[in-house]
Amino acid sequence: MGAAMARRRWVAAAILGMLAADVGRAEAAGAWLSSAALTPTEQRVAIAVGPSRTTLWTSLRFDATGGAMAIIVPAPPGASLDLSSDAWFEALEVATAPRLFPPPGGDPFCPGKSGSPNLFQLDGPISHTASLTPQEITVLADASALAGWTAQAGFAVSTSLQTALAKLTGARFVAVRFNAPTGAGVTPTLRVAMPSAPPLLPLALTRAGGEDLRVTAWIIGPGRADLIGATEVLVAPSALAWKAKEGDTTYEDQRASALASDPTRFLVEAAGHPALGQTLSIADGTASVDSVVTTFFERAAAYGDGDFNASPCIAFADNALVSTAPVAASCPHAALGVLPPAAPCTEAPGAGEIDPKKLRCGPGADDLAVALSGLTPASTWVTRQSLVLPAGAPGTDWFLGFTSGPAQSPVLYATSVDASGCPDGGAPQGGTTSSNASSSGFFTTSSGSGIISTGVGNPAGGSGAGVGGSSGSGDGSGSVAPAVADAACTCAGAGTQAAADACSSDSSSSSGCNSGTSGSDACSGSSSDSSACSGSSDSSACSGSSSSSACSGSSDSSACSGSSSGSACSGADFGKCSMTGTHRPRGPRFSILALAAFALLAPLRRRGRKRRGGPRARA
Repeated sequence: MGAAMARRRWVAAAILGMLAADVGRAEAAGAWLSSAALTPTEQRVAIAVGPSRTTLWTSLRFDATGGAMAIIVPAPPGASLDLSSDAWFEALEVATAPRLFPPPGGDPFCPGKSGSPNLFQLDGPISHTASLTPQEITVLADASALAGWTAQAGFAVSTSLQTALAKLTGARFVAVRFNAPTGAGVTPTLRVAMPSAPPLLPLALTRAGGEDLRVTAWIIGPGRADLIGATEVLVAPSALAWKAKEGDTTYEDQRASALASDPTRFLVEAAGHPALGQTLSIADGTASVDSVVTTFFERAAAYGDGDFNASPCIAFADNALVSTAPVAASCPHAALGVLPPAAPCTEAPGAGEIDPKKLRCGPGADDLAVALSGLTPASTWVTRQSLVLPAGAPGTDWFLGFTSGPAQSPVLYATSVDASGCPDGGAPQGGTTSSNASSSGFFTTSSGSGIISTGVGNPAGGSGAGVGGSSGSGDGSGSVAPAVADAACTCAGAGTQAAADACSSDSSSSSGCNSGTSGSDACSGSSSDSSACSGSSDSSACSGSSSSSACSGSSDSSACSGSSSGSACSGADFGKCSMTGTHRPRGPRFSILALAAFALLAPLRRRGRKRRGGPRARA
């Protein structure tokens, strides 16, 4: 402990000394502006720290009454600008979102009730929500030019934000304007690759609205990421209870209590190397936590941002991630431009270096190559951190340090079962009753031999493949499905690879689904540009992708997850049938039906939406 603390202080002193005179740093996750009522609900930030470049990805989840909104992100000279595929943040979410299980060997149900022995709670939105299409992307030379642009666009800028922006000397400002819908939405992922930038989690321009704002950060670098000067907090396993009536845990309450609306606290929810390239088998092998690589390349392909057949990309990246050879310096696409002055970027892999072009999978799926630039893949970690900004308060910039561990699994086990809310008044067995997590989903998997008996820690990894997420029932976005429910989506066949599509498929324009009755699951395909599924208070739903059926047993399209109570939709927009002892082998994943759907929808996608990169930034 003493050596680790000494290393942390040494890193902090080195960083602070190097940057003592750099008051006007030109990095930030961004500020949001709106012409109407808007409540930010989650600021998503990813940071990749290489030896010669720091890369920032940023995206905002929000609720709005509709109208114009904008995201303002400062960027230093030499920065390369891009819009990333929605698949990038989704892949990070899938690989690191907490999976919460009942106590091993215990009865997780109310007295007299029963259900699947392999149920678990997923705390994270892993289904696809199509991001907004930018109406304008422009680069403004300084704070004065930004003030003129915001005034012309009709955005009000608070005095405190104006002051913060003016302090960013030498920065240019990337302004991305949207027409926000009424209700929930998400901005596209803006990527800013910054040569020679310091390792920093930049939240100083990020401000909460009328409610606390959750910040989810993923840091990719040479070890477990630490926020220098912040306080790391823990969710004690001994305090985590499984709620028998609700079918979920007290995890969200415990996390909120640990963070205590204090912006100087952070919680590590996952940390380690395996999440990048290894699929983790859970729930007696009936479900899996898919890796960043698998989910990213497969979803990018499904969204039209990557190569149609992602399998060769996945195979090469999986091999590269165990290599001790460094990745050669990579060049971002810079589809939105490069801020001058900047030297031309060329890729010239040397002897013993990994060629970054082999870590790309199509023109819109280069984020892995950008993230790993200059790093040694075998020793690269991804760390998921959760923070909270109090209502109305701004965030703080945090310098980053890296340590050798410890690793943190996203799989957690409750240590008690709370039956106090059961209809028959079951006696509590520990824990407390709380409201359902707003971002969690309840999952059941197919019948197995019982609840997994592994204790708290890393269960053995598996090689099962799936297109992002964990198989089971639930949408991963807030609905809590009952343990026993009639399902509208059922798996055809007995868990074989030849199982046919069992649910509704895509529409070339729009589609949605609504549970008509309480206690039923619903599933639908998505449109080429968006997906929507809503259910009743007791229903769960899943959205399909832009190019495949919403629920099918084929090797690539979404599939229903078998359970002891019937089949139900997977929480990811692409799922798979989860049957006892069944795993899909690595290989081509697109079924003939999915191929046909994609061939029909691709021309419609090209006509119906702008190029994925959006309008090129105007300097």
